[in-house]
Amino acid sequence: MKLLLFPAVMVTLCCSCGYLGPAQENPVTRDSLSAPASDMAPHNFFDSLEAGMELTSTQMQRHIPNLASESSFAGSTVRFPSDKPYAIAILTEDDQEVCLNQYLVLIDKATLVATDSRLVRNECDIDYGRNVNELSYQLPNDSVLVITETAYTATDIDNDNAPADSTITTWTFSPEGKMIKQKEIKR
Repeated sequence: MKLLLFPAVMVTLCCSCGYLGPAQENPVTRDSLSAPASDMAPHNFFDSLEAGMELTSTQMQRHIPNLASESSFAGSTVRFPSDKPYAIAILTEDDQEVCLNQYLVLIDKATLVATDSRLVRNECDIDYGRNVNELSYQLPNDSVLVITETAYTATDIDNDNAPADSTITTWTFSPEGKMIKQKEIKR
């Protein structure tokens, strides 16, 4: 009888101590969102994007090799259009110097690899002695991207004048997840 009681006691102790067996990945919980990104254990690449976490160099090399660099990238938004084979992610790059750049990345849902990417927004400290190009974007739907590039000359910036010119470029997304330039309007 004592031999049968021993396994029952061990099972009870293991359950009450919270032992779950071999190491398991902890899910991202509401409480863990306040923890530093390096302390969180996402389930996968899209979890990292949705949580706005800084992506690891391994994630960048595996999923977005054309943007892998020494800069740090973090997800800021991600969309999963149900009728498209790709996800749309906005990644923010901090160059650790003077610029924050945002890239729109199309990611194949089946392979989890980027099919195309484009710089869509930049925010840099202004150097009043140089010309500056500023990018902004709109994503009116899951198939169209509009990028506005505004060029300022050093004189424009110094005198608070209107920008010298701007270019509005419209891109559409192909079913294969490629960005195709449709039209460009110069103003």
